[in-house]
Amino acid sequence: MARLEEVLNILENKNVILVGNSVEILNYEKGEFIDSFDVVIRMGKGYPRSSHNKRIGKRIDIWAAGFLRAETYQTKVPKLLNRTL
Repeated sequence: MARLEEVLNILENKNVILVGNSVEILNYEKGEFIDSFDVVIRMGKGYPRSSHNKRIGKRIDIWAAGFLRAETYQTKVPKLLNRTL
């Protein structure tokens, strides 16, 4: 889990986009737009997959998810975990 100071340092003076995990986004090709932001925060199962790069992009700087998914994706990016199921 990421420390507050680490997250704040990543976000300071940056253009940030929050990318949810709705399947609706797969109807559009927004990958280039999403990846153009300084910081990309992805939610839950909205973790990027190579088969969806054109639709949802490939970057992830912070991953926000429930604590039960904490080990779902082995990643070195900071994780923001909540206690929600």
